[in-house]
Amino acid sequence: MGKIKRILDSVHGYIDIDVSYFSNIIDTDYFQRLRRIEQTSTRALFPSARHDRFIHSLGVFHIGCKIVERLSQCYKSEDVGFSLSPIFESYKIACLLHDVCHSPFSHTFEKYFDNKKSDLKALLKKIVASESFSKDYPLAELI
Repeated sequence: MGKIKRILDSVHGYIDIDVSYFSNIIDTDYFQRLRRIEQTSTRALFPSARHDRFIHSLGVFHIGCKIVERLSQCYKSEDVGFSLSPIFESYKIACLLHDVCHSPFSHTFEKYFDNKKSDLKALLKKIVASESFSKDYPLAELI
C-alpha cells in the first residue's frame, strides 16, 4: 500500500485507504453524491443514527480489504498459476463502488423490475467474453 488516508468511521473505527482511491474514485462527483443518500430510514426515529451510503461504501471497502488480506494469506499467485493482484484489486474497487449507481429507493423498487424479460447473467457473460473487454482485462476468460 502506498500513501494512505485514514478515515474514522463510527462502525469500523479507522479505515485506511490508499490515496490513489481518492483522486480516481472517492473524490469524484459520482461517489460524493452518496453523502446525500441515507443508508437507513431510521434517522427520523433516531437522529443520531446518521449513516449515509458514502460511509457505508467506505465500510464495505474496509471489510473487502480484510477479506483480500485473508485470502492473500491463504492463496498465493504462484500456487494458482496466475497473478491474483488484479482480481483482488478489482474486488476492492467493486466493494467501494457497489452503491454508486443506486437510484433513489432502488432496493424498495427492485421487486417491480421485470427480471424475467432480461437475462443479466447472459448479458454480462457476453460482455466479458467480448474482445474489447478481454483487451482491457486479460484475465476475463477466467470469470
